[in-house]
Amino acid sequence: YIEKFIARTEAIRKEATIKQYRNVQGKLKDFEKLRKLKLTFDNIDHDFYNSFVTHCMKNLNLSTNSIGKLIKNIKLWMGTAHEEGLHNNLIYKMRSFKKPEEDAENIYLTEEELYRIKMTILPNRHLDNVRDLFLLACYTGVRSQDYNKLNKDSLINGGTMLKVRTEKTDEEVIIPLHPIAKGILDKYNGTPRLISNQKFN
Repeated sequence: YIEKFIARTEAIRKEATIKQYRNVQGKLKDFEKLRKLKLTFDNIDHDFYNSFVTHCMKNLNLSTNSIGKLIKNIKLWMGTAHEEGLHNNLIYKMRSFKKPEEDAENIYLTEEELYRIKMTILPNRHLDNVRDLFLLACYTGVRSQDYNKLNKDSLINGGTMLKVRTEKTDEEVIIPLHPIAKGILDKYNGTPRLISNQKFN
């Protein structure tokens, strides 16, 4: 069912959402193998919920909010399948089958720390490029999937602001351009060289 759901929503969902669906699907398949069971609509019950959440915490070492995203998608699929008349199991709607969540700790860098990162001499151009991408993100608040939109074509108001349509919300935002961010755009005559998140990290 998940495979069919992904196939029919792929054209209307963002790539990141489809990736998230695949991630949940993979974790459910691994859970099936580990527990030597076959998941069906009928056995998505409290026993499944408790044992899957425990597996995610103890075996996968996932945070509460990461587990919450997995449960959210399982509830979504159970809901759409129920609407399509594929099952009558309503346990997923119960309060006890909730999406676990906790307040995330917001971590940030001070202006002084950002300046120290900017002034650090790095041994090669590759690390210099990564540092500039990081600083650009810090000074603009733009997510990694929107880095490619940070270029001279996005500059407005005499080069003092950026106009960007974000991938996640599909909304146009106007961002005041910090002098350090402007300096980075000038240095590369646009955006620093883009790399994958894995290489960036």
